[in-house]
Amino acid sequence: MKALMIRLRRLWRPDLAAFWMVLAFNSLSSLLATWAHGMDPSLALRPVLGLLALANVGAGAFWMHRLWVQTAP
Repeated sequence: MKALMIRLRRLWRPDLAAFWMVLAFNSLSSLLATWAHGMDPSLALRPVLGLLALANVGAGAFWMHRLWVQTAP
């Protein structure tokens, strides 16, 4: 359990910009997916929203990796 807490502490770093980028991109991806599911957009707009959500997931993963590398012991 202690090792898990040490790993999680590496990611909870509000003093680093990468932390805020991870939160922003993942939140935007969730917002896009919720909007696409709940508002029932037109068929032409669905693939665009899906691609934007996937791009945000990729960007969030990129910044998560950067955060993980920046906080290496």
